[in-house]
Amino acid sequence: MIIRRYQKHEIPAMIDLLKEGLDRFHYGNIQYSRQKVEDLLVGNIRNPQFFCHVIVEDDGVVAGALAAEIVEYSFSYEAFAQPRITYIREGHSSLKGITGLVAAYKQWAIKMGAREIMMSQSTGFKMDKFAKFMQRQGFSQLGTMWMMENSK
Repeated sequence: MIIRRYQKHEIPAMIDLLKEGLDRFHYGNIQYSRQKVEDLLVGNIRNPQFFCHVIVEDDGVVAGALAAEIVEYSFSYEAFAQPRITYIREGHSSLKGITGLVAAYKQWAIKMGAREIMMSQSTGFKMDKFAKFMQRQGFSQLGTMWMMENSK
């Protein structure tokens, strides 16, 4: 297994991977735009303020990804690191893989001068395990996220 920055030829597999992951949770009810995800990944391939690392298995399969960006606070010119996409393919969720992604993300955020490094989990899947994992990675819980679906 290798953890490294994504490459252009991997983008189609990453788009499929994300769709697969979203369909497993409540996001499966939201219309998925392959083009929007492709634009995000292609458009940021050389952007140093966009982080995107992948887990590549020994057979070359992309098994997971973590994408994040540097964002200024709305009240300050200081910035924080914010995750955009995090997903590990079902059956590939090794502790070594996700730990490596988070370590690379933290290292990048520190290098970019982020005042804070944020991580989130919005699927509701295994929240207790996620909280324990994040604590072991040096994160502290601050606040919660609440959602209300608009059924139109």
